[in-house]
Amino acid sequence: MYFVNLPLSYAGDDARYLAAFTELGINPELGVDALSMQNKEKTWFEEVAATFAQAGLVCSIHLPFLDLHPGSLDDLMLHAARERLAKAAEIAALFSPKSMVGHVDYNAENHGPRREEWLDRATTTWSRFLEAWPGHPPLYLENTFEKDPE
Repeated sequence: MYFVNLPLSYAGDDARYLAAFTELGINPELGVDALSMQNKEKTWFEEVAATFAQAGLVCSIHLPFLDLHPGSLDDLMLHAARERLAKAAEIAALFSPKSMVGHVDYNAENHGPRREEWLDRATTTWSRFLEAWPGHPPLYLENTFEKDPE
């Protein structure tokens, strides 16, 4: 099974995206991005989820990542990241996703000297995210800026 990325902010701006996916039978990897979360009501997400379900499509969710710092050493930024992910989980659940993708946002140049503290904070963030969603689908953490698998 494969998925093709569709940022929900794009779908919110132009209904042709939804139509293309449903007409062509493409399973979406829905980007639950900050723009869609800020600009759309829950009912819109419910309608989109129903549209994909009625078309018999299976969804994957790409969690927000732009400006999101799940292991931030700044308490205020860490709180914001956790709040954003909690809201994203509520939206993601509407789609009964097969899987989810998140980003760790580790930057060795910035976080390296306090790597263990960053790692503890990031682990807590993702653990809380999963604990709040019993029966959650698998979460895959994707690297973006990390230069090695460690």
